[in-house]
Amino acid sequence: MGFCGKNIVFLSGGKHKATAQRCVDFAFFVLSLYPVRSFFASKVQKRGCMNQITELDKRIIELSDRFEQEVLNLRRAIHENPELSFHEVQTAGLVQRALEGIGLAVKCGIAGTGLIADIHGFKPGRTLLLRADMDALPIQEQNDLPFRSKNDSVMHACGHDVHTANLVGVAKILYELRDSWSGTIRLVFQPAEENGGGGREMIRAGIFG
Repeated sequence: MGFCGKNIVFLSGGKHKATAQRCVDFAFFVLSLYPVRSFFASKVQKRGCMNQITELDKRIIELSDRFEQEVLNLRRAIHENPELSFHEVQTAGLVQRALEGIGLAVKCGIAGTGLIADIHGFKPGRTLLLRADMDALPIQEQNDLPFRSKNDSVMHACGHDVHTANLVGVAKILYELRDSWSGTIRLVFQPAEENGGGGREMIRAGIFG
């Protein structure tokens, strides 16, 4: 087993060179550009880099454009309804409905409020695990945003609302691109990262199985 970044785990030994990793990497990259998409596009055109963008890259960009507002809406819904470690009931429900809306079978109640779902490529291959954390912090949010926290003294101050919504967005993109990669993508939505026990409990529950 090897690791690639904080939230990606290879469940198969050896070096992973499948297209799945490229899809994942580029999908996360594109989704992270929502606030600066026009700036990015202008820079690409100015530098004459369009010839370096593959057809697969273009499909990912087109799909991210299609799903952008859904991902933003999900992030805001999660942000205004933050939940502390092992109490992510509403958050888990939002994630479950989003994944089932894609057409995925979701396993719920893992380590309390955790979820997992698999996306299968059109050809067999290795399994890649992607993880997002769902819990918030015991902090009072002090701003006037329309999607500010509705829960007193609880706030998504560490970005887990973004992590969770982004992984759902990546799932939507990868599901549409199943003909472009082989193997399986396992999506893991983890409770209780802030307390440090959610990941351990999900492993004990057998998410690597």
